[in-house]
Amino acid sequence: MQGSTTSERVNYGMTQNSAPNPKTIRPQNLKTLSIFVFLAAIWGASFLFMRLSSPEFGAVPTAFVRVFIAAMALMVVSVILKKPPIERARLPWSLGIGILNSAVPFALFSYATLSLPAGYTAVLNATVPFWGLAIGAVFFKQNVTAMKLAALCVAVLGLAMMLGLSALPMTASVLLAAGACLLATFCYGWSGHFALLKLKGIDAFAQARGAMMGATLALAPFAAAQWPAQMPSSGAWAALAALGLVCSALAYILYFWIIHHAGLNLGLSVTLLIPVFGIAWGMLFLGEGLTLPSALGALIALMGTSVVIGLWVPFGKS
Repeated sequence: MQGSTTSERVNYGMTQNSAPNPKTIRPQNLKTLSIFVFLAAIWGASFLFMRLSSPEFGAVPTAFVRVFIAAMALMVVSVILKKPPIERARLPWSLGIGILNSAVPFALFSYATLSLPAGYTAVLNATVPFWGLAIGAVFFKQNVTAMKLAALCVAVLGLAMMLGLSALPMTASVLLAAGACLLATFCYGWSGHFALLKLKGIDAFAQARGAMMGATLALAPFAAAQWPAQMPSSGAWAALAALGLVCSALAYILYFWIIHHAGLNLGLSVTLLIPVFGIAWGMLFLGEGLTLPSALGALIALMGTSVVIGLWVPFGKS
């Protein structure tokens, strides 16, 4: 893919040659901060709901029902708010981004939750900014500073500590699940750049609705082929309903509100807070433990990632 011009490059709250401006990457009022934290709590809970629904539905049916419910909910909201549809010429791009941004990652995370505790998948989800930076450097010719390179190494070290020194055995299923999470976050990182290039100027509700519709269409045949023979329990259905309505439809509305009112960087940085809630929900509702090496590794990974996306400049001016 051709490198973009400077004006088209995607960055995460900072210019190419300057330190991040705290005013552009921090919530400026209680309302924004409350929505930011609430969104992180919602997305952190998504890993809990996947842990409750995936074993009975299976990975692909879980992902399908999730995006189907979200698509229907977003269509209803769009009608109520009289949001315009995506122009026909760019509708294929929106549907395709839905496959990359939702269908594939949701299926991969649903598969991963069959083997990984909710907190682990939440921490791995925090690598989204890592992939955003790497993809930006390779495909869009964005500058990568020595500080960012060092931060990448710190983030990887933290993830290695979390996965390798925790109570989880390094079995094939655990490693495959971790790989699925990283592949999912790679898809998220790429789709962000792709959406900014192909869907610039399109209403946020229309983007979200188109993406969920694309994901639904892509997953439907695979979900039908893998639909569970035994009817899932009411608890699994309830978890999946929450996953679709709260963790997808409502979460996308909050996410796009943050993007429009507080900036893209703040919207992306919510992934740094998600692991905190993912681990907390797992401990509170699933009885999952927390070891000291796992906690330290997660903290190191989050610190490294925060430097990568410009939320924190060590030894710099605040």
